[in-house]
Amino acid sequence: MRPLNLAVALCAACEPETLITSKPGAGAPDDTDAALGLPDIEVTPARLDFGAWLPACTSDPQAVRIENVGLSDLDVASIEVRGGGKLAFTLQEGAPAVLAPGGTIDLTLTFTPDQELVYDLPWIEIASDDPDEAVTKVPLVGEGAYTTRVEDLFLQEAADAVDVLFSIDASGSMSDDIDNLAGSFDTFITAFVALGLDYHIAVITADPSCPDFQGPVITPATVDPRAEFTAQAKKGGCGGEAGFGATMNALAPAKLSGPNKDFLRTDANLAVVAISDEPEQTEGQGGGTCSPPFLSFGCLPVNAYVNWLSGLKNGNAGKVSFSGVVAPKTTSLLGLISCLDVLPAPRYHAAIAKTGGVYGQLCSSNLGPFLNHLAKVAAGVDDTFTLSNDPLSTAPGDLTVEVGGVPVPPSATDGYVYDATTNSITLHGSASPEPGVEVVVTYPANGACAQ
Repeated sequence: MRPLNLAVALCAACEPETLITSKPGAGAPDDTDAALGLPDIEVTPARLDFGAWLPACTSDPQAVRIENVGLSDLDVASIEVRGGGKLAFTLQEGAPAVLAPGGTIDLTLTFTPDQELVYDLPWIEIASDDPDEAVTKVPLVGEGAYTTRVEDLFLQEAADAVDVLFSIDASGSMSDDIDNLAGSFDTFITAFVALGLDYHIAVITADPSCPDFQGPVITPATVDPRAEFTAQAKKGGCGGEAGFGATMNALAPAKLSGPNKDFLRTDANLAVVAISDEPEQTEGQGGGTCSPPFLSFGCLPVNAYVNWLSGLKNGNAGKVSFSGVVAPKTTSLLGLISCLDVLPAPRYHAAIAKTGGVYGQLCSSNLGPFLNHLAKVAAGVDDTFTLSNDPLSTAPGDLTVEVGGVPVPPSATDGYVYDATTNSITLHGSASPEPGVEVVVTYPANGACAQ
């Protein structure tokens, strides 16, 4: 999933103004004009605010509509921008005309400040033969500013369908880890159900020579998904430790039209999940041998595997992810103490990083948080959002975050964390947005022409 990202410059210094009019009511024809069959002008909106823009930069265009809501022709004699600072506002489209009842004139205006200043004196002046409103004024507001408040809007979306392939190292050293995975599977399937996903789940061993699924594809129609997944995960069999090659062989056209049919769907997201206590050991394309041999460290390039994954979705990398409950990326004393008898898995970690997947610590006693996060990533639901500008300050109060209209505090538990390295915020815990929810981040930034 790829969330929608809008950046809008806000003008905090602007005070509201009212439409200058003698009309007894707004939004409907004047009763007297209507009764007498006279023309009646209506102008919307009543005020234009262009926000803050860098001096010499031109704003996005804004529109004003003039409409004759009376019962006879309306003669719009002139349309002008007037008042102090009027040269900063340009009427790009729209001209005087005679409007039949129901007729309209659409105006388009832009704002180009020439200095750091609040422009709140100009207005659009419209002269017509409306008998009780010969002149209608629409106040114009804009700001020339080198520092603005930027608002980034993200809409959380999720895929409707997700295909998940678990590649499990079935070697003897993995029995405790497989038990842990099976025992935590409720978290994963519960998250999928909560997201309303149409899911397919399949299990293979991490052995390219045994590419058939361990059992039937698990779907919402499966009577007991947890029991079925547990049985497949613990089935064992081939003990290879080449997760890339096993995936490639299991999803090869011959298998998808044969024993592994009814799994991979064109419109669904694809998530591959590796479970292993060994490095990734695929030797070549589809499990072929290396020349020269690379022993147990594999030689199929990680980029080649990632490109193959996205190729399953016609090159749409946003529809695939690779995640793993695997050994640490590199060897460390702390890692050896916390997770005995495992070797570093840099190739798995590289695939996780390149596809935006999730890393789970192999020896963790609780895989629930990993599986909950995995469910969201597989569905294309984001917890991390990249800002459109570099904030001048990320102090609480300067940088604000709202999820579904509710303010979110800075917190690594149930709030947001800002990462200066990636210029992004990550939402945690209860602050993580559900599908269909808007995330709004507001912060001070240097002005820019392209807002």
